[in-house]
Amino acid sequence: MLTLLQQHQHQIDGNTIDVSYHRLSTRLTIKVNQQPVFSSHICFRPFLKQTFVVGQKQYQLRLCWLVLWQAKLYQGSNILIEEILPIRRRKSFIFLGYTVIASSIKLSMVLLLNP
Repeated sequence: MLTLLQQHQHQIDGNTIDVSYHRLSTRLTIKVNQQPVFSSHICFRPFLKQTFVVGQKQYQLRLCWLVLWQAKLYQGSNILIEEILPIRRRKSFIFLGYTVIASSIKLSMVLLLNP
């Protein structure tokens, strides 16, 4: 079944971080203890750096989705969460693999059929 909303939950420093991504509208939402701290459409921003503060601590979200999805959460220079939405990263690897296989089959058919 196709799910449009991809979600994941993390625990950091006694805080619950809920991350959700709506695939159709490209809205990424981050909530800390059920309070929204970031919500934005990321369709036209393949590289994103967003800073937010939770309880006297400053966090930075770094997101890149141009070829492969990668979204990390930093506190200063330390990586707190290696991947905030692992299912999105896994799906991007699957899509990239499918694209490479389909393109190589198409290229081989063109080269074999045209002498």
